Amino acid sequence: MSLCCSHVDESWIGMWMDDGMRWDDGTKVDFTPWAAGDPDFPDEPEQHAVIQYYNTFKDRETKQRYPFVCQHDSRCRPKVRPSTADRCPAPFLPLGTRCVHLNDKSETRFKAARACAIMCDDCTLLSIHSQDEVDVISEWLWAK
Repeated sequence: MSLCCSHVDESWIGMWMDDGMRWDDGTKVDFTPWAAGDPDFPDEPEQHAVIQYYNTFKDRETKQRYPFVCQHDSRCRPKVRPSTADRCPAPFLPLGTRCVHLNDKSETRFKAARACAIMCDDCTLLSIHSQDEVDVISEWLWAK
């Protein structure tokens, strides 16, 4: 059973392009499983990425609306729930040293990033650094 977004096949993540690829959280872009033919926006500034049902990244215009995945360092306590003894308090799930939140409300890229920032002081859209992370997120989003 999907934890989030079985009704759509793409969700915003925190990768964007502006004179090179970047993650919202400032970590190094070291893994990019782009779909065939992507990224295809070399002359378009500030294009952004989604994770697809097919375990690949796809570039999208910021005005398109998709569900989104937020993350924060596991030491942060989100604003949306009181602190608990859990490493990742609800509604967050553990992913390595980070906690992630799957949001099924469709938003534009910038509204999605803002919604993450409202949840926690250091919350950003998700950065992905390995195929294992893609697989876990895809399973949570689409119950593969």
